[in-house]
Amino acid sequence: MKTVLFLLTFWAMNLLFACNGSTSQTASNSAITLLSPAEFQKQIETLPNEQLIDLRTADEIVATGKIANAQAIDFHEQESFVQQVGQLDKQRPVMVYCAKGGRSGDASQQLKDMGFTHIIDLDGGMGAWQEAQLPTTK
Repeated sequence: MKTVLFLLTFWAMNLLFACNGSTSQTASNSAITLLSPAEFQKQIETLPNEQLIDLRTADEIVATGKIANAQAIDFHEQESFVQQVGQLDKQRPVMVYCAKGGRSGDASQQLKDMGFTHIIDLDGGMGAWQEAQLPTTK
């Protein structure tokens, strides 16, 4: 019984840390970090040479605006997406966001598979950014 309780506690703690903005690392030293809107904004302000990517469609960006200095690369247009991100520096931090977090999660994994070493994903996407009342530009 104690073993089962220990395993359940261990599993719950791992789940808690996995869902709480933690960094996921692999043996290849590649990492995907999920950050809250406030933490994401702080990284934009402090990272010297981040590559900020808005993964939404042009219509979505027009409807809500975007984070200042974000480069629009539509994740749904996979051929174009792969071509455009292939031109980015894999050693510099890449920050990604979408509408709610689904596309950015998929894109983060794809970027990791392409060899990017520092990927930062906005938890909750533009919806969470706006809910936090953080600034956008048209």
